[in-house]
Amino acid sequence: MFDFFALSRFRGLAFGNRPPIGAYVSDDGLAFGVLTRCDRSGFFGVECMRRRTDNVWALTKSDIRLMHHAEAMEMLKRELAPNQSPLPVPSGEPVRPNLAKLGRSGACEAFRLLSSRSHHPAAWALNQLYLAFPRPDNNWASDCQTSNFHTRLWEAYLLACFREQGCMVKQDVVSPDFWIERKNGMGAWIEAVTANDIPYEHVSHGPHGLPKEPPDAVERQTGPAAVRFAKTIRSKLQKNYTDMDHVRGKPFAIGIADFHAHGSMMWTRAKRC
Repeated sequence: MFDFFALSRFRGLAFGNRPPIGAYVSDDGLAFGVLTRCDRSGFFGVECMRRRTDNVWALTKSDIRLMHHAEAMEMLKRELAPNQSPLPVPSGEPVRPNLAKLGRSGACEAFRLLSSRSHHPAAWALNQLYLAFPRPDNNWASDCQTSNFHTRLWEAYLLACFREQGCMVKQDVVSPDFWIERKNGMGAWIEAVTANDIPYEHVSHGPHGLPKEPPDAVERQTGPAAVRFAKTIRSKLQKNYTDMDHVRGKPFAIGIADFHAHGSMMWTRAKRC
Protein backbone atom coordinates (compact mmCIF):
# COMPACT_ATOMS: atom_id res chain seq x y z
CA MET A 1 0.00 0.00 0.00
CA PHE A 2 2.81 2.42 0.89
CA ASP A 3 4.43 1.91 -2.53
CA PHE A 4 1.24 3.18 -4.19
CA PHE A 5 0.74 6.09 -1.80
CA ALA A 6 4.39 7.12 -2.19
CA LEU A 7 3.90 7.53 -5.94
CA SER A 8 2.20 10.83 -5.05
CA ARG A 9 5.47 12.15 -3.60
CA PHE A 10 7.40 14.76 -5.57
CA ARG A 11 10.03 12.16 -6.49
CA GLY A 12 8.02 9.03 -5.91
CA LEU A 13 9.93 6.17 -4.35
CA ALA A 14 13.30 7.95 -4.37
CA PHE A 15 14.51 8.76 -0.86
CA GLY A 16 18.20 9.19 -1.61
CA ASN A 17 20.43 8.72 1.42
CA ARG A 18 17.40 8.88 3.75
CA PRO A 19 15.73 5.49 3.17
CA PRO A 20 12.42 4.65 4.88
CA ILE A 21 12.60 2.60 8.06
CA GLY A 22 8.86 2.65 8.74
CA ALA A 23 5.55 3.59 7.10
CA TYR A 24 2.22 4.27 8.79
CA VAL A 25 -1.40 4.96 7.82
CA SER A 26 -3.93 6.76 10.01
CA ASP A 27 -6.86 4.76 11.38
CA ASP A 28 -9.29 6.61 9.13
CA GLY A 29 -7.10 6.14 6.04
CA LEU A 30 -6.92 9.87 5.35
CA ALA A 31 -3.22 10.29 6.11
CA PHE A 32 0.02 8.38 5.83
CA GLY A 33 3.52 9.01 7.05
CA VAL A 34 6.99 7.65 6.50
CA LEU A 35 9.87 7.52 8.97
CA THR A 36 13.33 7.85 7.42
CA ARG A 37 16.88 7.85 8.71
CA CYS A 38 19.88 9.40 7.03
CA ASP A 39 22.60 6.81 6.46
CA ARG A 40 25.25 9.52 6.85
CA SER A 41 24.22 11.76 9.74
CA GLY A 42 21.89 9.34 11.51
CA PHE A 43 19.17 11.99 11.73
CA PHE A 44 15.59 10.78 11.58
CA GLY A 45 13.08 12.24 9.17
CA VAL A 46 9.31 12.42 8.96
CA GLU A 47 7.18 13.01 5.89
CA CYS A 48 3.38 13.02 6.04
CA MET A 49 0.63 13.44 3.49
CA ARG A 50 -3.12 13.86 3.90
CA ARG A 51 -6.02 13.43 1.51
CA ARG A 52 -7.68 16.49 0.09
CA THR A 53 -11.45 16.64 -0.25
CA ASP A 54 -11.04 15.22 -3.78
CA ASN A 55 -8.82 12.39 -2.39
CA VAL A 56 -5.56 13.68 -3.90
CA TRP A 57 -2.61 13.41 -1.49
CA ALA A 58 -1.06 16.67 -0.24
CA LEU A 59 2.14 17.10 1.75
CA THR A 60 1.52 18.27 5.32
CA LYS A 61 4.83 17.70 7.10
CA SER A 62 8.46 17.24 6.11
CA ASP A 63 11.27 17.34 8.66
CA ILE A 64 14.59 15.57 8.09
CA ARG A 65 16.69 16.74 11.04
CA LEU A 66 15.19 15.00 14.05
CA MET A 67 17.81 13.67 16.43
CA HIS A 68 15.74 11.14 18.35
CA HIS A 69 13.49 8.28 17.26
CA ALA A 70 10.94 9.11 19.97
CA GLU A 71 10.70 12.70 18.71
CA ALA A 72 10.01 11.49 15.18
CA MET A 73 7.38 9.01 16.33
CA GLU A 74 5.61 11.69 18.36
CA MET A 75 5.48 13.91 15.28
CA LEU A 76 4.01 11.05 13.25
CA LYS A 77 1.42 10.41 15.95
CA ARG A 78 0.25 14.03 15.83
CA GLU A 79 0.10 14.16 12.04
CA LEU A 80 -1.76 10.86 11.73
CA ALA A 81 -4.26 11.51 14.50
CA PRO A 82 -7.76 10.37 13.44
CA ASN A 83 -10.86 12.54 13.10
CA GLN A 84 -9.06 15.27 11.18
CA SER A 85 -10.82 16.69 8.16
CA PRO A 86 -9.49 16.26 4.63
CA LEU A 87 -7.59 19.25 3.30
CA PRO A 88 -9.32 21.74 1.00
CA VAL A 89 -8.37 21.87 -2.65
CA PRO A 90 -6.02 24.86 -3.12
CA SER A 91 -7.58 27.94 -4.66
CA GLY A 92 -7.21 27.99 -8.43
CA GLU A 93 -6.53 24.27 -8.70
CA PRO A 94 -9.21 22.11 -10.35
CA VAL A 95 -11.01 19.52 -8.26
CA ARG A 96 -10.04 16.01 -9.33
CA PRO A 97 -13.17 14.23 -10.68
CA ASN A 98 -14.17 10.97 -9.02
CA LEU A 99 -12.92 8.16 -11.27
CA ALA A 100 -15.60 5.77 -9.99
CA LYS A 101 -18.47 8.14 -10.79
CA LEU A 102 -19.65 7.46 -14.32
CA GLY A 103 -20.52 10.30 -16.64
CA ARG A 104 -23.38 10.52 -19.10
CA SER A 105 -21.46 8.41 -21.63
CA GLY A 106 -21.41 5.42 -19.31
CA ALA A 107 -18.45 3.04 -19.32
CA CYS A 108 -16.67 0.80 -21.77
CA GLU A 109 -16.53 -2.93 -21.12
CA ALA A 110 -12.93 -2.77 -19.87
CA PHE A 111 -13.80 -0.15 -17.25
CA ARG A 112 -16.98 -1.97 -16.21
CA LEU A 113 -14.88 -5.06 -15.56
CA LEU A 114 -13.10 -3.15 -12.79
CA SER A 115 -16.35 -3.02 -10.82
CA SER A 116 -16.43 -6.81 -10.49
CA ARG A 117 -15.28 -8.14 -7.15
CA SER A 118 -12.39 -10.07 -8.67
CA HIS A 119 -10.98 -6.84 -10.14
CA HIS A 120 -11.38 -4.54 -7.13
CA PRO A 121 -7.61 -4.58 -6.37
CA ALA A 122 -6.89 -3.48 -9.95
CA ALA A 123 -9.54 -0.75 -9.71
CA TRP A 124 -8.01 0.49 -6.44
CA ALA A 125 -4.52 0.53 -7.96
CA LEU A 126 -5.65 2.44 -11.06
CA ASN A 127 -7.43 5.00 -8.90
CA GLN A 128 -4.31 5.55 -6.78
CA LEU A 129 -2.27 6.20 -9.92
CA TYR A 130 -4.93 8.59 -11.22
CA LEU A 131 -4.81 10.52 -7.95
CA ALA A 132 -1.00 10.64 -8.16
CA PHE A 133 -0.95 12.55 -11.45
CA PRO A 134 0.36 16.09 -10.92
CA ARG A 135 -2.27 17.63 -13.22
CA PRO A 136 -4.14 15.22 -15.51
CA ASP A 137 -6.27 16.37 -18.42
CA ASN A 138 -9.71 17.63 -17.42
CA ASN A 139 -11.27 14.74 -19.35
CA TRP A 140 -8.90 12.06 -18.01
CA ALA A 141 -11.54 10.33 -15.88
CA SER A 142 -14.23 10.33 -18.57
CA ASP A 143 -11.72 9.13 -21.17
CA CYS A 144 -10.61 6.30 -18.89
CA GLN A 145 -14.22 5.24 -18.43
CA THR A 146 -14.94 5.12 -22.15
CA SER A 147 -13.16 4.75 -25.49
CA ASN A 148 -9.69 5.87 -24.38
CA PHE A 149 -9.35 3.42 -21.49
CA HIS A 150 -6.19 1.81 -22.86
CA THR A 151 -4.47 5.13 -23.53
CA ARG A 152 -5.19 6.38 -20.02
CA LEU A 153 -4.08 3.06 -18.55
CA TRP A 154 -0.78 3.42 -20.43
CA GLU A 155 -0.32 6.96 -19.10
CA ALA A 156 -0.90 5.72 -15.55
CA TYR A 157 1.64 2.94 -16.10
CA LEU A 158 4.24 5.42 -17.35
CA LEU A 159 3.65 7.70 -14.36
CA ALA A 160 4.27 4.76 -12.03
CA CYS A 161 7.48 3.88 -13.91
CA PHE A 162 8.80 7.44 -13.74
CA ARG A 163 8.00 7.93 -10.07
CA GLU A 164 9.29 4.48 -9.14
CA GLN A 165 12.65 5.53 -10.61
CA GLY A 166 12.58 8.74 -8.59
CA CYS A 167 11.94 11.11 -11.47
CA MET A 168 10.23 14.42 -10.92
CA VAL A 169 7.11 14.48 -13.10
CA LYS A 170 5.41 17.67 -14.25
CA GLN A 171 2.25 18.29 -16.26
CA ASP A 172 2.31 22.07 -16.48
CA VAL A 173 1.30 22.20 -20.16
CA VAL A 174 -1.38 20.53 -22.25
CA SER A 175 1.14 18.60 -24.33
CA PRO A 176 3.36 16.66 -24.42
CA ASP A 177 1.97 14.54 -21.60
CA PHE A 178 4.96 14.56 -19.23
CA TRP A 179 8.10 16.45 -18.40
CA ILE A 180 10.34 14.11 -16.41
CA GLU A 181 13.56 15.12 -14.70
CA ARG A 182 16.19 13.25 -12.76
CA LYS A 183 17.85 14.66 -9.67
CA ASN A 184 20.93 15.61 -11.72
CA GLY A 185 18.78 17.98 -13.79
CA MET A 186 18.62 15.85 -16.94
CA GLY A 187 15.09 15.69 -18.31
CA ALA A 188 12.92 14.92 -21.31
CA TRP A 189 9.44 15.45 -22.71
CA ILE A 190 7.32 12.31 -23.11
CA GLU A 191 4.18 11.90 -25.19
CA ALA A 192 2.18 8.75 -24.41
CA VAL A 193 0.16 7.02 -27.11
CA THR A 194 -1.32 3.60 -27.81
CA ALA A 195 -1.70 1.69 -31.05
CA ASN A 196 -5.39 0.75 -31.05
CA ASP A 197 -7.59 -0.95 -33.58
CA ILE A 198 -10.81 0.80 -32.61
CA PRO A 199 -13.38 -0.47 -31.74
CA TYR A 200 -11.50 -3.59 -30.59
CA GLU A 201 -12.63 -4.63 -27.09
CA HIS A 202 -10.00 -6.80 -25.43
CA VAL A 203 -12.14 -7.98 -22.54
CA SER A 204 -14.92 -9.24 -24.82
CA HIS A 205 -12.67 -11.79 -26.48
CA GLY A 206 -12.28 -14.03 -23.45
CA PRO A 207 -9.23 -16.17 -22.62
CA HIS A 208 -7.15 -17.26 -25.58
CA GLY A 209 -4.07 -18.59 -23.88
CA LEU A 210 -0.76 -17.02 -24.79
CA PRO A 211 -0.89 -14.68 -27.81
CA LYS A 212 0.69 -16.13 -30.93
CA GLU A 213 3.44 -14.24 -32.70
CA PRO A 214 3.20 -14.28 -36.51
CA PRO A 215 5.81 -16.84 -37.63
CA ASP A 216 6.72 -14.97 -40.80
CA ALA A 217 9.29 -12.17 -40.42
CA VAL A 218 7.78 -10.21 -43.32
CA GLU A 219 4.36 -10.22 -41.66
CA ARG A 220 5.88 -9.06 -38.38
CA GLN A 221 7.61 -6.16 -40.13
CA THR A 222 4.91 -5.13 -42.60
CA GLY A 223 1.71 -6.74 -41.28
CA PRO A 224 -1.19 -5.23 -39.27
CA ALA A 225 0.96 -4.46 -36.23
CA ALA A 226 3.55 -2.53 -38.25
CA VAL A 227 0.82 -0.63 -40.10
CA ARG A 228 -0.92 0.32 -36.86
CA PHE A 229 2.36 1.44 -35.28
CA ALA A 230 3.27 3.48 -38.37
CA LYS A 231 -0.10 5.25 -38.43
CA THR A 232 0.05 6.02 -34.72
CA ILE A 233 3.61 7.36 -34.80
CA ARG A 234 2.93 9.36 -37.98
CA SER A 235 -0.10 10.96 -36.37
CA LYS A 236 2.00 12.07 -33.41
CA LEU A 237 4.88 13.32 -35.55
CA GLN A 238 2.45 15.48 -37.53
CA LYS A 239 1.68 17.39 -34.34
CA ASN A 240 5.23 18.81 -34.45
CA TYR A 241 5.82 18.65 -30.72
CA THR A 242 9.51 19.45 -31.16
CA ASP A 243 8.59 22.84 -32.66
CA MET A 244 6.72 23.93 -29.54
CA ASP A 245 8.52 26.67 -27.63
CA HIS A 246 8.74 24.68 -24.40
CA VAL A 247 9.96 21.53 -26.19
CA ARG A 248 12.38 22.97 -28.74
CA GLY A 249 15.98 21.96 -28.03
CA LYS A 250 15.05 19.45 -25.33
CA PRO A 251 14.95 15.64 -25.52
CA PHE A 252 11.59 14.32 -26.71
CA ALA A 253 10.30 10.76 -26.89
CA ILE A 254 7.07 9.02 -27.84
CA GLY A 255 6.09 6.26 -25.44
CA ILE A 256 3.95 3.81 -27.42
CA ALA A 257 2.07 0.75 -26.19
CA ASP A 258 0.41 -1.83 -28.41
CA PHE A 259 -3.28 -2.61 -27.99
CA HIS A 260 -4.07 -3.39 -31.62
CA ALA A 261 -5.05 -7.03 -30.94
CA HIS A 262 -5.44 -9.54 -28.12
CA GLY A 263 -2.16 -9.82 -26.23
CA SER A 264 -0.27 -8.29 -29.14
CA MET A 265 2.01 -6.31 -26.83
CA MET A 266 3.47 -9.65 -25.71
CA TRP A 267 5.26 -10.11 -29.03
CA THR A 268 5.42 -6.68 -30.70
CA ARG A 269 7.65 -5.44 -27.89
CA ALA A 270 10.22 -8.15 -28.70
CA LYS A 271 13.48 -7.05 -30.31
CA ARG A 272 13.58 -9.93 -32.78
CA CYS A 273 12.34 -9.13 -36.28
